[in-house]
Amino acid sequence: MNPCKSKEEYINAIAPAAQRVCKRYGYLASVLVAQACLENGFGMDPSCYSLIQVNNFVGQKSELLNKSWVTVGLSVWPGKSITKRTPEQRGGQIIYINDNFRVFDSIEQSLADFLLFLTYASNYGAGGPPKYGGEVLAIKDPETLIRAVGGRGYATGQTYPTSVMRIVREQNLTRFDDLTNVTPTDQIPPALQKGEQSVNSPLVSY
Repeated sequence: MNPCKSKEEYINAIAPAAQRVCKRYGYLASVLVAQACLENGFGMDPSCYSLIQVNNFVGQKSELLNKSWVTVGLSVWPGKSITKRTPEQRGGQIIYINDNFRVFDSIEQSLADFLLFLTYASNYGAGGPPKYGGEVLAIKDPETLIRAVGGRGYATGQTYPTSVMRIVREQNLTRFDDLTNVTPTDQIPPALQKGEQSVNSPLVSY
């Protein structure tokens, strides 16, 4: 995706993909779109151009918690990455580090992989329960949802949930939460294609 000239251009570009992945995996499209807006500055922040040009819309790093969810086929990430300078909040201070970020083939693939991460990734090691899990993705109130995600350690910024909700409200993103006529994404990881796991039963053992 190329840089955008307005907030609405960016939102209109990513919202249909967000709706399709939310239709299949759960989660609220309003929150997912807002997270993508925050992570990439609505596609207008020059410091984020390198990420949107490789279709990374939620700032997914190459290493996300325990890698078992990737190695057992519960990820749609093709495996490529780029290195980028990025800010991190540690001990109340902002520092800059070089880190590796995932490269995706499309907007939809990026957003699907993010929801698969929230569903299956564990920070307890192989065989442990997911850090976020299906009970989080099933929350139907935007503020409750993003506070649950933030409360379980997602993002280093302490104001992350507040910032996401500000975007939801300012951009009226709940307009995307009705998925009645939305077709689910076909971005399905290998293990789910083979029927080895169930999307409706995300609390799996690796």
